[in-house]
Amino acid sequence: MKSSDKRLIKSLQTREKILETSTELFFKHGFTEVSTDLIATKANVSKGSIFHHFKSKEELGLAVLKKTMIQYHEIIPVLEQEMDPKSIIQLLIQETMSVSSSQPGFIKMLMWFLIRIDEEEDKDEEFYIKIKNTFLDVLLPYSETLERLISKLGQDHARMKSIMLMGMMDGISIYLSYIERLTRIDPKLMDYFEEIDLLPDLIMELFFKKKD
Repeated sequence: MKSSDKRLIKSLQTREKILETSTELFFKHGFTEVSTDLIATKANVSKGSIFHHFKSKEELGLAVLKKTMIQYHEIIPVLEQEMDPKSIIQLLIQETMSVSSSQPGFIKMLMWFLIRIDEEEDKDEEFYIKIKNTFLDVLLPYSETLERLISKLGQDHARMKSIMLMGMMDGISIYLSYIERLTRIDPKLMDYFEEIDLLPDLIMELFFKKKD
């Protein structure tokens, strides 16, 4: 193997290690709470190595979001070979809730970048375009997938229902990401959220009512 090939492989491995470490830290602690110094320490790389692969912490964050969402999308075609559309939609809702509860940093990170879209439009056009394109690359395919699954169920207005479902899931995700913190502040709130696991069934019932 040529030395240039070895350097390329090592560079790709380092980049992947940075992404994996950043994903773990961002999703656990939140994007704003994690420094590049911490990422470098945990990944056992130099801080300069991070900025060799990513121009900024924000660009690294976008790469983490995009990779995560693409992996999420790639699972769906596999599921379609083994499950019916309704079961897949319910599973997606359950997984969204699970991620929101177990990795609240992911949801907060999504929201942080969504807010930046408006803020960066007039400040940094290049970064604004990167944020916008990242969300278009990950959200549109997800919406189209939901639309396709809903259409397979013979539902009218599949596109509008997919948008409504995404909006509902986004709202629930934000809500769930703060439940743990709220219940730590006031343990009595545990009773308020005791039926939270029923949400996927209730959402399915709301969107796909059984015909008489």
